[in-house]
Amino acid sequence: FAMSSSSSSPRGCSDRPGIDLLVTGVEASLWLAEQWAGDLKLVFPQLNVQAVSANKVISVLGNARGRIPPTGSTFCRASPSFLAEHHTLCIAVSQSGQTFPTIHAARILNQLLPGRVFALCGAVDTKMALALGQRVALHSPFTRRVFNSCAGGRCAEPPSLVCVALHQTMSELLAHLVVRMRTRSVCASGRPLGMILTKDDMVDLRAVRERFIDVSVPQLTGHDAGGRRVLSEHHNRLVAQGRKWAQHVIETPTSWVLSLVHILATVVSGWPVVYAVVHGSCLAAGASAAVDMALSKIALAVDSVIYMFLPIIYSVLLRVIQRRPLWHRMGKRTIVIADVPYVHQILETFVSKMYALSYGIASVEVHGANPVDHFVHRFTHRVVRGLLIALGRPDGRLYSQTKSESWVLLGLLQAKVITSWGHQPEVVSIGHNPYHPAVVDTHLQLPTNRPRLLVEALEHTPGAIDPNQLWATRRHMVTGKFPLHEKAQQLLQEMEDAAATAAAAPTTATTAAAASTTTTGTANSSPQLVMGPVAEAKKASGMGGSAAPKGKLATQGSFAASPSLRIRRQLTVYSQMPGEAVLDMSADEARPLLGASSKHLVGGHLLYGIFKKAELSKMWDKLTVVRQLASLLSTKQVSESVAREAVAAVGSTLEDVLHKQTVMEQLLESRYLSLERLLAFMVMFHAMARRTADWWPLTFDIARSQSGLRVATTAAPVTASELEQSWAETLAGDVVEAAAERREAAGRERLRQILSSYLRRRAATPAAAADTGGAKR
Repeated sequence: FAMSSSSSSPRGCSDRPGIDLLVTGVEASLWLAEQWAGDLKLVFPQLNVQAVSANKVISVLGNARGRIPPTGSTFCRASPSFLAEHHTLCIAVSQSGQTFPTIHAARILNQLLPGRVFALCGAVDTKMALALGQRVALHSPFTRRVFNSCAGGRCAEPPSLVCVALHQTMSELLAHLVVRMRTRSVCASGRPLGMILTKDDMVDLRAVRERFIDVSVPQLTGHDAGGRRVLSEHHNRLVAQGRKWAQHVIETPTSWVLSLVHILATVVSGWPVVYAVVHGSCLAAGASAAVDMALSKIALAVDSVIYMFLPIIYSVLLRVIQRRPLWHRMGKRTIVIADVPYVHQILETFVSKMYALSYGIASVEVHGANPVDHFVHRFTHRVVRGLLIALGRPDGRLYSQTKSESWVLLGLLQAKVITSWGHQPEVVSIGHNPYHPAVVDTHLQLPTNRPRLLVEALEHTPGAIDPNQLWATRRHMVTGKFPLHEKAQQLLQEMEDAAATAAAAPTTATTAAAASTTTTGTANSSPQLVMGPVAEAKKASGMGGSAAPKGKLATQGSFAASPSLRIRRQLTVYSQMPGEAVLDMSADEARPLLGASSKHLVGGHLLYGIFKKAELSKMWDKLTVVRQLASLLSTKQVSESVAREAVAAVGSTLEDVLHKQTVMEQLLESRYLSLERLLAFMVMFHAMARRTADWWPLTFDIARSQSGLRVATTAAPVTASELEQSWAETLAGDVVEAAAERREAAGRERLRQILSSYLRRRAATPAAAADTGGAKR
């Protein structure tokens, strides 16, 4: 796939006609594919990527074209002309590999674009692989057209593990494409397809992946890779919250059972509660029979009214005991999941399928929405008491996500202000930012195991902080705060020292000896130190000053006095993972460099951009002006605006560096941070559904539904001719394989005969020669 994509990129520019990559699927597979297509377009801006439903592909490209119009879709009857045979690639995504629409779409596309259609499945032995020509018989060649998510066959209908596996497989494919295009493409020296990321960015992404797999997943799921239980506070909090929401769902049947017990106890015994109290009081007071009879009749009437409202009474008592809101609406609860599109779509399917077999008295309605798009317009007018909102918040501590989290909280505020009887919707938010706003009832903070980002390391703001306040602080930070330049130097030194320590760790005797030789050579031979950009600036400008000690980074004062700073870039993590080592290095080898115990900094390679020679020369001149202005300001001889402009020049360089990290931050959010929120929501809602399903006698199976459909085997209308064609293809494949086996056996037999004949001739030749010699004598 990477070879096919890179072969079409040399002459590929923004004016290249047609669709470069078409991704198709249905349901959860399509939602994940849409997110991946957006991320691929983010990394390769000149790439024309489209994610289209498999049913729309069939309606446009199939035999029924024109009779099934794809209303409301940009993929229409004119779209086939944009499928260029020489460069268009297609990926059909299906976990089971037997989703009928996706199989038909893959077959149609393979006829139009032979050899350029790929499949992403949970296993290689699938019907979709068979449609693309991949056989699974003995000695069948591997066509290299099927990606395997290794999820295998899954019988449960709610999509959970399969979605995580597909999402992570797509992340691996994206990383492989970036590294491959950077190392082997003919345009690798430039920017193929306008690619923004570099190999150093892939090192950062690998660091996030390692910590996600090794640390975050066990903490969220409560189990490690071997299936063993892991004690995790975050997992326990998610389960506890799910069980708490389950109390809302089973409240009605519980109150009915308590009402039944109450009625049986009072009616069978003949002593309703109010009647028993009134009658006993009359007897104790010695009232007359007439008074006792009259009061008893009134008490029985009150008992009748109590019987009518017993479920409500016991519901309120349950809420008091369980410490839940008293005046929420009673009955079936509604859950609104607000997060990025693929998360809320998958979770809506996940929760609804778990409750597919639930009883109406103990069930939920599930909806989903994008909190920065249509959440306000679709659900604020439907907000009632007792509405449950599950909110996924992006990590506002990222420079590019600060505003996004603010928008999410603003949309939530518009729904939260709707009040009825003094009660509002119940909101549970999940996110990595520890900030707990007042509009959120419960905030479940996810563990932050990813490496620190450059902006976080520079500002060093501990604790929870409002995203709006954080945005204002950062705008001030990047436009006029000179001491951050010193902080950048300190971070660079820490990063290099940590990488040098990891590189010197004695994994084997050979590695230890090589590390010792390298260290000795570096200490005794100064030419082995790469001259940093600050030292080059000094040499180019001819300014004097004493050199800073080796291995030490200057403070702000020494930096201002001495520009001869040396930076040893060969000791960084980025230099130790060259080329495709970003992908090929094993987890055990990468863990000391990028694991949770390392001090890796996402975007650390951008620190070198602050010290580039050309920028530093200009910066040095402005710093000289700043030092002069510092003394002149005290005498008011120079206006403060001039000094502020000079100081802001340093900050503008930092702002450019932070903007370069925007794409990487967006990838972290879409590929890993949002996936962690998806995992956390799945754990919470699974605990909620399990608690509901275990309530006897209204038990049910949360793994299936009455439709009997698995997540990736969505049914579609299939004609008998199509079934016959599929069966004929299977039979034809068996016939071809049998014929191949017969040809192979015949070839072996023919070879055996040839060898036997040759050996017989060899054996007969000496005997014939001996007989001829004897005859001559």
